[in-house]
Amino acid sequence: MIDRYSRRRDLALCGLLLLAIGAVYGQTAQYDFVNFDDPLSVYQNAHVSAGLTSEGVARAFTHPHASSWVPLTCLSQMLDCQIFGLWAGGHHLTNAALHAATAVLLFLLLKKMTGQTWPSALVAALFAIHPTQVEAVAWVTARKDVLCGLFFVLTLWAYFRYAQQPFSLMRYLAVINLFCLGMMAKPMLVTLPVVLLLLDYWPLGRFRPPRTTADGDCGQCLRPENARLAGQRARLLVLEKLPLLAVAAIFSLMALWAQGEALKANERYPLLWRIGNASLACVGYLGHFVCPSGLALPYPRLSLELPWHEVLAAALLLATITAVALLCRRRRPYLFVGWLWYLVTLLPVIGLVQFGAQTVADRFTYLPQVGLAIAIAWWAADVCATGRPSIALRRWACGSIAVTAVGILAACAWRQTTFWEDSETLFTHTLECNWQNAMAHHQLGIALSDWGFNDAAMAHFREVRKLEPRYVIGMSHLRTPLTPSELATKTATHYRRAVDRDPTDSESRRRLAWLLATCPSKSRRNGTEAIELVQQAIRLAGAERPKTLDTLAAAYAEAGRFSEALPAARQALELARQQGSQQLAADIALRIAGYEIGKPFREELPADRAGD
Repeated sequence: MIDRYSRRRDLALCGLLLLAIGAVYGQTAQYDFVNFDDPLSVYQNAHVSAGLTSEGVARAFTHPHASSWVPLTCLSQMLDCQIFGLWAGGHHLTNAALHAATAVLLFLLLKKMTGQTWPSALVAALFAIHPTQVEAVAWVTARKDVLCGLFFVLTLWAYFRYAQQPFSLMRYLAVINLFCLGMMAKPMLVTLPVVLLLLDYWPLGRFRPPRTTADGDCGQCLRPENARLAGQRARLLVLEKLPLLAVAAIFSLMALWAQGEALKANERYPLLWRIGNASLACVGYLGHFVCPSGLALPYPRLSLELPWHEVLAAALLLATITAVALLCRRRRPYLFVGWLWYLVTLLPVIGLVQFGAQTVADRFTYLPQVGLAIAIAWWAADVCATGRPSIALRRWACGSIAVTAVGILAACAWRQTTFWEDSETLFTHTLECNWQNAMAHHQLGIALSDWGFNDAAMAHFREVRKLEPRYVIGMSHLRTPLTPSELATKTATHYRRAVDRDPTDSESRRRLAWLLATCPSKSRRNGTEAIELVQQAIRLAGAERPKTLDTLAAAYAEAGRFSEALPAARQALELARQQGSQQLAADIALRIAGYEIGKPFREELPADRAGD
């Protein structure tokens, strides 16, 4: 009976995790690619966008992909292109599915390792919906992060099975194989052998002599009579990880080879600066974990003149937390393991080795934050189990706080995800967080120039020159202003996305119908679809607006149904006069004159002013 209840509870918790992830990230199915690395990684990469081809598969293993040797990530993106083509929503949904699988497996793994359900569920929930995870899930290029996260957890599962039974070469090879796959997704897993040693300490308890208890108290392993045996076990556990360390070294060399020119950033930034920058980044990530506000892509690299007083304060804080974790390692080993998990898994991306244009990014904390979540969840469980109030009251209080916190974080994550709808939205938000961000100005300028808004684009390019005088920006970024037909096509795509996202959006339906009825390009016009769309808009919001009836009349005229277009246009004219819209009334009167002689209306104004 207890086992049946436990299984049902675990299934319910897995279902809640999936629902939370779907609620936060389901909206990305309607999102577009962004112009920051997505072109290089996917839609302008001919080898990826062609889908799974023999040439593309071979190239994935023999050439860097977006300055990284990540063949498994490259193959997964090729598979997406094979299935979804360049529909960005399909690529986004794959990221969300991989993230969901990792969250569920993480919960089940921690439950298996520790035997504790609720702390494990809290860790998985924080991993699943924390706002700092949004960048890794909602950004198509960050596929490497969610994919390596999945293989990270699968490797831990394989290691848990291996560690729970007598030595088995097949089980050990399974650990190595999964580790290799994870490294082929992203070489950030290079520190995984150290994480396995931490898990050996807690919760697996493999450092303890056989007769000690498995309640998490490691004090007995330090008694004199057990010290020699504990030392032997520690040496064996380290030797056990040597093959994994060798694999990590090989993949690290491959990563350095793939980075190539990007590593030249180390010549500009001295080692002392990199250490100071790493200290600030480590503390900054802690701040974002506790208070996830101002999250953006990208964060600008700090100048060579670091605020050294802040660096010293950050180093002191990190040293203090580390000292407390060490002192608590016997009575509260989860604090020691969780904190070291955070520090160790951050090492490959903390900026001690500089590459590319970024040294700080939210996606870098995708796996390190699991360590922080473990420390918090098990500390909260200990607080619930001890103290003066009744245990039922303590559990109710702790549960209420946990549910409230998860709910708030989920709402914040949902809002953060909305900023990833397209390039303009993303980089506008980034500049709202920090106007002094040259990279964001650059990317927003490119996005605006793609629409032909060259004046607005030039304003952002001038900001780039002001913030980064050495930044080279060519006039090639500026696009020839879009023709009315091209602009109508882009705007129609925008309205279609809005219609798909919100079934009750009547105005987007009306505007899309206007575009389909009046587009200057004949190949883009579709009177029948326009009629259907505007009729849907009328069912949703009524026909009391002259613009709605004017759009219906234009749609009928495009379909050649002038006998129906004229009554609708005349009714729209009457409503416009009643509401005092003189300019609109004059425009409708001109259109009526055309309908009377069988001439459909053709929009001459820019298409983004449809129906205005």
